[in-house]
Amino acid sequence: MNESFRRFVLTAQAPDEVAKWDAEQDHSTWSAVKLALSTALMMFGAWLLYAQQDVFQLSIGYLAALGTASSAVINLVRNLTGSGAAAKSGS
Repeated sequence: MNESFRRFVLTAQAPDEVAKWDAEQDHSTWSAVKLALSTALMMFGAWLLYAQQDVFQLSIGYLAALGTASSAVINLVRNLTGSGAAAKSGS
């Protein structure tokens, strides 16, 4: 914003204090909990894929159909609102 604000930002906290805060954050309990939860979630997902392969294949089929249907609906809406015609006439 201006020079006085710049000086305030640069001198608000000592760099060694900020580095100490960063180190404390890296070794916090929450970091360990997040790592454990994410690892457990990935392992559960891998087990679920292995144990329920038919459900996985069915959901992939539904996602593919949903993607195809959504693009068709978007094109239909564009044509009905006239934005598709405007784009075609511009090229």
